[in-house]
Amino acid sequence: MKTIIIVQCRLSSSRLPQKALYRLDGTTVLSWALRSMKKVKADDYFVACDYDSEKELKPLAEENGFKIFAGSKDDVLERFCMLIERENADVVLRATADNPFLFFDAAQELLDSYKNEYFKDTDYITYSGLPHGSGIEIFNAKSLLNAKKLTDIPYDHEHVGPSLYNHQDKFKCLFLKSPEKYFYPSLRTTIDTYADYIRACDTVEYLASENIVPPYKACDVVNAFSKPEISKKILYVPSVKKGQGTGHFLRCIRLAKKTKGCILITDEKEKIDYEKIIDAAGGFPKERIIEKIPLKNEYDLIVLDRFKMTKNEAKVFSGLSKTVAIDEGSKFTDGFDFLLNIIPSELKKEQNLVNPCFIEKPHNVNASYPLEKQVKKVLVCFGGEDNERLTEKTLKALCDKKLNEILKYDMDVTVVTSRAQDIKKIFSDKAGDSGKKIFIVEKIENLKEHLCEYDIVITHYGLTAFECVFSNTPVLLCAPSSLHKRLSLKNGFKCLSKNEINASNLAKYFVLKILLNLQINYENTEEQSLDRYIFNLAEAALYKCPLCGKESRFNKVVERTEHHTFRRCSACSMVYISYSDDSEKVKYEKSYFADEYKRQYGKTYLEDFESIKKNCISRIKNIDSLSSLSSKNILDIGCAYGPFLSAAKDFSWTPFGADIASDAVEYVNTKLGIKAVTASFADIDIKKEFNVEKLDAVTMWYVIEHIKDLNSTLKSVNALLNKGGIFAFSTPNASGVSSKADKKSFYTLSPKDHYSLWEIKNTSKYLKRFGFQVCKTVSTGIHPERVPFIKKHGIKPESIIFKIVYHLIKLFKNGDTYEVYCRKTGESCDER
Repeated sequence: MKTIIIVQCRLSSSRLPQKALYRLDGTTVLSWALRSMKKVKADDYFVACDYDSEKELKPLAEENGFKIFAGSKDDVLERFCMLIERENADVVLRATADNPFLFFDAAQELLDSYKNEYFKDTDYITYSGLPHGSGIEIFNAKSLLNAKKLTDIPYDHEHVGPSLYNHQDKFKCLFLKSPEKYFYPSLRTTIDTYADYIRACDTVEYLASENIVPPYKACDVVNAFSKPEISKKILYVPSVKKGQGTGHFLRCIRLAKKTKGCILITDEKEKIDYEKIIDAAGGFPKERIIEKIPLKNEYDLIVLDRFKMTKNEAKVFSGLSKTVAIDEGSKFTDGFDFLLNIIPSELKKEQNLVNPCFIEKPHNVNASYPLEKQVKKVLVCFGGEDNERLTEKTLKALCDKKLNEILKYDMDVTVVTSRAQDIKKIFSDKAGDSGKKIFIVEKIENLKEHLCEYDIVITHYGLTAFECVFSNTPVLLCAPSSLHKRLSLKNGFKCLSKNEINASNLAKYFVLKILLNLQINYENTEEQSLDRYIFNLAEAALYKCPLCGKESRFNKVVERTEHHTFRRCSACSMVYISYSDDSEKVKYEKSYFADEYKRQYGKTYLEDFESIKKNCISRIKNIDSLSSLSSKNILDIGCAYGPFLSAAKDFSWTPFGADIASDAVEYVNTKLGIKAVTASFADIDIKKEFNVEKLDAVTMWYVIEHIKDLNSTLKSVNALLNKGGIFAFSTPNASGVSSKADKKSFYTLSPKDHYSLWEIKNTSKYLKRFGFQVCKTVSTGIHPERVPFIKKHGIKPESIIFKIVYHLIKLFKNGDTYEVYCRKTGESCDER
């Protein structure tokens, strides 16, 4: 049984041309792939390329113990078959040259298994669940020759494997779940884009630091990819436009260094001297400076630190990937997944999070706020540009003899400015006349650690101002605009507008430094790691509209909270979670029904069983009254511990249950004696599990909001039901009294796994397309105590006003939850 290994290679990739020749630790990507495959035992080894690439690839192939074989550029299947016929091979193991971290140990296991167990009757075999870029395929060579004759589909000829597994009526193909030690389907180890290449470079660098010698075993690669700075590639997009300061660019450099990210330099007509800023910041690798807009989803996260985007910029960046905008000043932010303000702003638009604690606190601080000490050392620092020339205005006031007359002592003034030479020319003479020593410098390395060395710092509203607060250093702000002044005063700072910068005003604050002590206390806030938080955002999940699948960036933001962004679909009006950093963490196990339920309701689910069952009696009565079918079988999806099933059984229905929590299903089967299965709804075969062809009713009590794909689910419910069958469910009401009374609180408290937020007013519209006619809605969760008027005046439940409000909420169906009873009237619409 002759076995050959073929590594497929081309240099004409449209996304990353010549990627096989990119260098990893001084060696080409192709060489990394070949060295991995050389570890797999075979009779011969080949690099199969196109004719145009042969000359350039041949030395690399031979250097690594492979033979070169050239064939058609576009018909790769033809290329493989020519080689198979020439070599008279029986088994072919295929790998691709853009995968430097091929799991050779997994490949060897699969090859041995195929030859020993599957060769006689299997045409194609691979492991599923390996990282994208670490797997291989194995073919029966004669089957591949046969497949070539049977297909003229261009895709089959370009990609080889599909000629077999896309025609399983003719060929037996196995996708074996990989052993657990290799099963990491969420990892991406291939090189298809430039971001992938940077990820590969970081992997090699990390494993070299751990003294791991290539080619790497699967466990080594998995270990490297467990580091978020390797697995998650983040692109920072700072403002580089003149007039918007340099702080945004400097912040992105710091973050990119810590997270091993890249920086995109956008094409601006007038740019800051960013290379000079990079040098001042201690350098940044040139290979991580990107000058071309990336491919869609090339990066795991795009961090926008743009100051104030234009509408067109917002449109471009919101369509690229998961996005977070930091301290964004424009109104074009609906397309972004997360808005983070680190420097508090007065902008009226909603942010997901405002948190000055992400500012890095200085290690060097004053033990206490200095009140008695004279102001003899002054620092003036207005950032990299200072377009309003606040530096000159402040220096002019500091050099005014009137200031000396008031203070009766001299002082040293240090000025940090990118225009150091110009400032020196202007103030060299004035400094001598005033008796002051003025030091003008372009930068102070690690400025925040030196702030406490000064008796007072004069700056504008921004990062340095908060760093002064954290270091217990008196700070006086000067405002380049009315907005800066409003922000300064709102956040407790003392601030002078441009025309207020004079000797008299400076003297007042120099003498009475107590006036500069902030009214808002930021001193005891605990510093948080912004780079760690950025990784958290990179891990977060994005969701399309669960009902119609429309992409989120086209949909209007309804609310932003620290963990979620909620949107309203423009196509179907559904409100849903479009971004979440914690929804995937919910596990529907015993702890969910015990701890989570108890957290919300004060007791465990089983402790509340009888109370829940009591509510279920009215539900089964409603279904009974609407059902006209003679048989009475009913499936409760998400049955939990079965209170509704028990109630249905009492009313002579034949109940079945399904839930993904195995302990709940076991309770239903053993304690209640009702047939239930552990399965998600999509996986239930009712004929196999319950011996029925169709159902008369399907129910979901507080389940439907947990479903990510409502479109498929509602189509499946329709397909399971007999014509005239009843579909009933309950769900929170996003247009109820709690949402109307306190929208922010409602969405903040909404459970993290409620992917859709239904509104009673739109329910018929939601369900009509799926072949259902709403027969009845029941408003539940009536909470007058949440109405602002009731809350404000402390009106008690026994009051007539409270009772009137209760009935009004019920009458107008403004309860916080509701039940829906609908009938199948037709087939589901196929539109999405």
